[in-house]
Amino acid sequence: MIPTPEAFVDACRRGRRAADRCGHRILVSWSVPLPSCGPRLFNDLLGAVEGQQRVFVWVSRWSGRSLLACGSAVDFGSEGEHRIQNIDRLWGRCLRSELLGDQTSQPTGLTLVGGFAYGDGRRKPGGFPAGLMWVPTVQVSWSGPAAPVLTLNAIAEPGGDVVLQAWQQIKHTLRLLNNTESIVHLTHAADASPAFREVPTSQAWQRLVGRALNQIKSGTFSKVVLARQVIFSVRGALHVAVPLRRLIARQLNSTVFGVGLRGQWFVGASPECLIRIDGNQVYTHGLAGSAPRGTDTLQDDQLAASLLADTKNAQEHAVVAEFVEQVLRDVCVNVAVGTDERVLKLPDIQHLQTFVRGTLPSEEVPGLLALAQRLHPTPAVCGFPRAPAQQWLARHEPFDRGWYAGPVGWTEADGTGEMAVAIRSALLNSASATAYAGCGIVSDSHEAEEYRESCLKLRPMLQALGVDTGQASLKGTL
Repeated sequence: MIPTPEAFVDACRRGRRAADRCGHRILVSWSVPLPSCGPRLFNDLLGAVEGQQRVFVWVSRWSGRSLLACGSAVDFGSEGEHRIQNIDRLWGRCLRSELLGDQTSQPTGLTLVGGFAYGDGRRKPGGFPAGLMWVPTVQVSWSGPAAPVLTLNAIAEPGGDVVLQAWQQIKHTLRLLNNTESIVHLTHAADASPAFREVPTSQAWQRLVGRALNQIKSGTFSKVVLARQVIFSVRGALHVAVPLRRLIARQLNSTVFGVGLRGQWFVGASPECLIRIDGNQVYTHGLAGSAPRGTDTLQDDQLAASLLADTKNAQEHAVVAEFVEQVLRDVCVNVAVGTDERVLKLPDIQHLQTFVRGTLPSEEVPGLLALAQRLHPTPAVCGFPRAPAQQWLARHEPFDRGWYAGPVGWTEADGTGEMAVAIRSALLNSASATAYAGCGIVSDSHEAEEYRESCLKLRPMLQALGVDTGQASLKGTL
């Protein structure tokens, strides 16, 4: 049950009166804790919301924040090079002039969710726009051991019947909360023995690595990140809650995300934090340089030690770490670079990582989206220097990345928020499942080794989708 639902209706009435006075729409946001809901609520809600037309799922390893939202009270969309900046401006204007604030003192409330394509959006595969963030109509948030918080958002228009809208929204929310076991067939994905194709083919991708190495030798750039796809045809239905639950259970050192939009889903488990803000503290990290996991503790530790000592991986990592550090130094004070936890261990692969944090000096500095605009794309997913690497990729990478390697995440009205780099991800629809992987190419890279590394990076999503990567038809590829 929703405690005191009449309070939301009253808030909507106040929003309608404010809209009538000012002559433009008012965004109403109302939050209430759900103390009677147990710890299984998030898991159950995954099944209940997957049939909705707009869904956002977030389980963070960085902040401990989980969020599940559906519907949209208001959209903010943009395309082109400045899409993140444009949406940041629209969001700021909404907060300044269109918001009837949260009537509670809850730690979670009004939240903007969504994400962005890697590129400028001239091509939009899968129907996902170049940039889309929105305020959900219904949102349930968790932070640590505290009770989940329900947030309802609505738009009050001048002269509109917002009270009827509010009661309909409450009924819809009650259906979600009370029918968490009713799962809708939304999408499909590959079965255990799928037909698949690689884009580009393994041979063509390795030839492309060779061409990139020639550009590095000629001085065009020092690093470039090449991505590839594995596209599976589908047989048999899959509830999208299933791969999300598998990712949450298995990828414990990654942030799991899911975006459902018009019958398609973009899901993943990213180990890479683009930016996180908590109060006036800013956090990011450099993540680059990879090695496989060992079959036992001794071998695993040896592989980690070799990773730390390897010149090629050190070079690849340093480019990323120095870039994110400089971005923070441009806007923050008290910037600190961590020296511990240098290796991040994931189930199938381990990475070099460097934590960077800083302090925002005042309220008149860039917020989460503005910092995301400065950081994206980092050398971890593009290359360095950024401009020539981007230009070369635009000419030679044979597919549009869509939301792969783009920023995905959330931000609240007070500036708190986090965005992941959307790697280890896949696009799911009724016809196919497309998994993505990319590798950083530097002067000491080798074509076959980079291909094997990309296979390791594909495993999390393929396993979540139930694909048997050990079957004969995939052994040579994955």
